Amino acid sequence: MRLAVLQAAGIRAAPFDAAHPARTSADTFVLANVYNYVEYEARGWLAVSNIGTAVYAPGNPAKSSLVWVDQEGTVESLGADPGMYREVTLSPDGTKAAVRLATDLWIHDLQRGTRTRLTSANTLNFLPLWSSDGARIVFASNRGGDWDIYSRPADGSRPAEALLSRPYDQFPSAVLADGTVLYNEVNPKTGFDIWTLSPGGQSQEEMSSPFRVTPFNERDAEVSPGPEGGPRWVAYSSDESGRSEIYVQSYPSGANRIPVSSGGGNLPRWSRDGKELFYVTGDGVVAVAIRPDGSFRAPRRLFDRTNFLTRLFRA
Repeated sequence: MRLAVLQAAGIRAAPFDAAHPARTSADTFVLANVYNYVEYEARGWLAVSNIGTAVYAPGNPAKSSLVWVDQEGTVESLGADPGMYREVTLSPDGTKAAVRLATDLWIHDLQRGTRTRLTSANTLNFLPLWSSDGARIVFASNRGGDWDIYSRPADGSRPAEALLSRPYDQFPSAVLADGTVLYNEVNPKTGFDIWTLSPGGQSQEEMSSPFRVTPFNERDAEVSPGPEGGPRWVAYSSDESGRSEIYVQSYPSGANRIPVSSGGGNLPRWSRDGKELFYVTGDGVVAVAIRPDGSFRAPRRLFDRTNFLTRLFRA
């Protein structure tokens, strides 16, 4: 017997004979409301033992909603219809949001309540980020075969153009005011590494520079706000300790490196004034204040995130 995952969050079964494999249809309904990853061909959060016992995570990703959640945990709906929402990022002026719905990117006008499609359904498109002037969206797409970094005007007035196309997979994580893009490169030998893509170079080799390359996985890099040329930090997660924790490292030199979390951490995001760092740990969202000398205070828990696919914003 083979199990098939439906995007509507159901599991069906089909007969299978290993000695005589043949095309069959999955007509037998097995389970409803099984969570799945649309990114990986609707792979279900399901495991089946040799004796037929199934363990699964309940939920339907197609029934997600877009909501605001403040630091006290108060929830406010954005009014959008339920859908298979994933990453969401706010425009610099806070009036629009770039949203991934299933495998496509959309621009939501938060004032008018409208939305427009930015990418085609023929490719996979992830991780939309705004340029500092709100004019462009930087994102990852597999339209070239593997995952590369692209840019397109937020109003869709021109086709997308490749910012970076090189071996391995690349995923953007932050866009700086000068146009520099921090991105993850997935190397078979070193895992997830942090690189920078600077504008104005004559070639991609000149434009790309490693920032943090180790045998461990470094992800979700974001640079603290502040004046260009002034002291700044890159916050990111790394699993070098055996689990994902939050670190900060001086930018652009990378000279000083400080561990921030000790109980696990992911998705670091700076406050708008750069005085606090927010991140996800376990089932909660926490905030850590940074002292003038660059050290961090103890984290304070903000709210429970059990019911949220969390994306943190500067506030």
